[in-house]
Amino acid sequence: GQTQEKAEKSSVLIGMSFDSFVIERWIRDRDVFVAAAKDLGAEVNVQNANGDVEEQIEQIRYLIGKKVDVLVIIAADCEAFTDIIAEAQGKGIPVISYDRLILNAKTDLYLSFDNREVGVLMAKALKEANPDGGEIFMIEGSPDDYNVDLVREGFEQEIKDSGLEVVYQANCDAWLAEQAAGFGCTVRNESPLWGQIAVQGPAAEKVIVETLGLSKAADLAFYTFYDTDIEGRRMIVSRTGYTGEDGFELYAAPGDICAIWDKLLAAGVVPCGLGCRDTLRFEAGLPLYGDELSAEISPVVAGLGMFCKFDKEFIGKEALLQQKTGGTPRKLVGIEIADKAIPRAGYPVELEDGTEVGVVTTGYHSISLDKSICFALVDTGCAALETPLWIRIRKKVFPGKVVRKRFYQTNYKK
Repeated sequence: GQTQEKAEKSSVLIGMSFDSFVIERWIRDRDVFVAAAKDLGAEVNVQNANGDVEEQIEQIRYLIGKKVDVLVIIAADCEAFTDIIAEAQGKGIPVISYDRLILNAKTDLYLSFDNREVGVLMAKALKEANPDGGEIFMIEGSPDDYNVDLVREGFEQEIKDSGLEVVYQANCDAWLAEQAAGFGCTVRNESPLWGQIAVQGPAAEKVIVETLGLSKAADLAFYTFYDTDIEGRRMIVSRTGYTGEDGFELYAAPGDICAIWDKLLAAGVVPCGLGCRDTLRFEAGLPLYGDELSAEISPVVAGLGMFCKFDKEFIGKEALLQQKTGGTPRKLVGIEIADKAIPRAGYPVELEDGTEVGVVTTGYHSISLDKSICFALVDTGCAALETPLWIRIRKKVFPGKVVRKRFYQTNYKK
């Protein structure tokens, strides 16, 4: 059997598993690799996981099942592949870690450039440009990319005793710069340079006009903004917010925002935190990323497909269009409970017989409505208005029904 199998397999078969193709050079690497392999008489089976770690593991398992002669892996997560690599090597398949070093696994070969030296060269360039030292804002790539750690090691080693100091460090998704390049622009993370205050409520316009002297703000329509200055420094004023009421958001340097804060408090404006804002946005039917939107919960699933402009090109368009035309297994709904029990995020949503059909994403006993309400992600077959559903709160279940997601009438100035 094995002799016949080897005879039928006349060429070398290489399995190549990519994290994704959002980084342009990986597309170039793929094309060069496949062409070179073909010239040498080998065949390459290329798999693309689109950034999904679990999908990449399953694709690698598929390649193992295809009995490839060698595996080349560009890992989506450098620490997630220990078991699948052991599985491949257990079947006699060598594994090459390409570009990103896979940790906690004994790969047979690691191919990349010298990432520590990249960090050293970056630091040397900064030292030459800033001989008297200075402060550095350091925006790095994906935290799941071990190359980022190696670049940082080289960088930090080289700037020791140079007078240069890293005063801010953050990670960003590695593909942002690649995407921006196609539009002829650059992406800069200026978050540390800005502060923000949201002035919200029926009296918001009166407050910022009379207390802060921002008279032009009264002419703003909802979801518009204008540029102004505060003692010669830039400030942005927008008629936006996330509370369901009229309001404004003010953006300026952190020091200027602190001064504005003091003026507002002196005028009797009451401060509140994000917990309060969360109850308000929820009552107004506004989703929050991480709860009602995430990498797994798309705008279509969340009922926000009307904001996806399919006549334009954007990242993820094909996947969203498929959901819009073919439907989704789950939908986001509002649920009103016939009790004062509070449905918290993560609580199961069930049918009367105990069958679990969803999960709560946000829930409170509404202060404005004096009702227990929640958002929940439920099976599509249970998403119609008035559908009876039960929320399991610890050891008890409480009956409810599907209602519209906007629980409270918003009061925006259109």
